[in-house]
Amino acid sequence: MSSRPTSRWQHWIFPCFGRRLVEGRAWYGRHLPIIAWWYYASAAWVSPRLVILAALGLGPTIGLMMMGILHPAMFLGFAVTALIIVGWITTGLLKPKLSVAVSYPHLVMSGTTFRLTYRIQNLGKRAALDIDLDALPYPHLLELKFRAASLPFLPAREEAIAEGQATAMRRGRYRLQPLRWDTDFPFGLWRWGKTDWRDRMLSVYPAYTPLRMLTIPSGTRHRQETHTASHLTREALEFHGCREYRTGDVMRHVHPRSSARMGVPVVKEFQAEGRGRIAVALDTWHRFPLAGRAAVRDARVEAILSLSAAIMDHLARSDQTLEMMAAGPSLYRFESAGQLGYLEEALELLAALEPAHHDPLPSWAPHLLAELREIQSLILILGRWDETRAQLVEELQASQIGLKLILVHGRHKPVLADPPADTVWVHQQAIRRGEVAVL
Repeated sequence: MSSRPTSRWQHWIFPCFGRRLVEGRAWYGRHLPIIAWWYYASAAWVSPRLVILAALGLGPTIGLMMMGILHPAMFLGFAVTALIIVGWITTGLLKPKLSVAVSYPHLVMSGTTFRLTYRIQNLGKRAALDIDLDALPYPHLLELKFRAASLPFLPAREEAIAEGQATAMRRGRYRLQPLRWDTDFPFGLWRWGKTDWRDRMLSVYPAYTPLRMLTIPSGTRHRQETHTASHLTREALEFHGCREYRTGDVMRHVHPRSSARMGVPVVKEFQAEGRGRIAVALDTWHRFPLAGRAAVRDARVEAILSLSAAIMDHLARSDQTLEMMAAGPSLYRFESAGQLGYLEEALELLAALEPAHHDPLPSWAPHLLAELREIQSLILILGRWDETRAQLVEELQASQIGLKLILVHGRHKPVLADPPADTVWVHQQAIRRGEVAVL
């Protein structure tokens, strides 16, 4: 279950009933309190049966009263009103006292269905009936789809386990809806229960097909003995030195004494001796900036991220140290530092990565070129080809590193400034259909 509890005043002022976390979202991207609380009241307390009963029973009575007409049918409205009041009081008195905890995978693949396991404990002195779990639906049906779990009967002082399902339909990082459990017993009109306001996070990484083979050229400047590298374990890291802080570096590697002496942040570098270092660089420039600010996804950017995930999965089984650099609203960087099992961290970064609405190359290329002295091979994945990117590729080739250039294209291949002859062309639909298994 998650995590960080949300203070009472925070969820009163800025209520959040589930959303996709997008970097740089403006203030109006949040749920406005009056709209959010109206949604909460209608979803958490009111049942569909109550809405139908009120519309059919109270609607005609109110209409007749407004027109000043006395008719025996008005007594039906009074009876319905009395039933609604009695149901509200009765359901409130029979509200069960429960303790509910939920467990689920916090990292899942886009398009897959995952399970949520609920552990329910009845703390009351009477049995609990018709319990609904995760009763508050996620508000955006095109992103996540929950199938709520239910428990028909739970004796007093007993425990039970129930299972629900959810489908992740869009890549991203999400704050799930608050965990709520309630019951509409006995009349099915009102829902009484409790809401756990603690944050629940979920990361959905892009769907990908594992690669059967990946050919990576080795640069002449950083050529190493592969036989020696194969006998080194991934945990055999050596302190490589200190350098100034760069955007995206891990804060736990900051060296306090050196930072105080230099007057600028200084971080420690580690290197797996005898092992090649491979970098993967992504270009996520969105083709339609206005659509990028809405819920529309760029198919080419999503294809690039899916292909990157497949490459990460393949490299995670090798002996190379991996570094990933991607440009979005900000610069994203990931370094494996030779650790074992870093794939989940890389996939979590791909889940949270947002496209760039302006060309990121001017701010991204200097960081990439500054890393060349420590890189043996570079996999560069681009979604377009122009003069600026052609110039970057020329500089990379002149540095004598092993460069693998992958161009993801749509319907037509770009004709401006012909890329190198060894460029790998991949159609975005082929990636989506899982047809790319060899690079």
